[in-house]
Amino acid sequence: MSRAFDHVLNITALLAGMLVVFQMLIVCWDVILRYFFNSPTSWVPEISAYTVLWIPFLAAGWILRRDGHVKMDLLLGRLRPNARSELNIVTSSIAAIVCLILTYYGVKVVIDLYRTNFHTQTGLMLPKWPIISVIPLSTYLLFVEQLRRIKRLLGH
Repeated sequence: MSRAFDHVLNITALLAGMLVVFQMLIVCWDVILRYFFNSPTSWVPEISAYTVLWIPFLAAGWILRRDGHVKMDLLLGRLRPNARSELNIVTSSIAAIVCLILTYYGVKVVIDLYRTNFHTQTGLMLPKWPIISVIPLSTYLLFVEQLRRIKRLLGH
């Protein structure tokens, strides 16, 4: 089960990386069209904004697994190993609870957006539920990874 979850995190990180490349390409395309042909696209800024939402959410669980999130090294480095581990368990527990709450309410929002058929109030008029769905999905993955981190810190 753990290997399957790792595989899911690898896939989400890969998707995040692919979105970075996609965003780079469409922004370059838009710049070329704007400066050389005086004909910018109307959709690139909107799609770019959505990718800016999706990239960090898709990568967050993978980064946590690699222990790559921002830390207060100055503070943690001064603690003895047991105290550092205990602090990490407490902060991971709090983070897991927050992630679970965000997942719950995120799912509620996505379901509501789907039921009401709400669309973005922008040029593309896209359905909003698929755009927002990355939030509960990713916070759930973060919740599970926080639990795995707590288990590792406890030495199990």
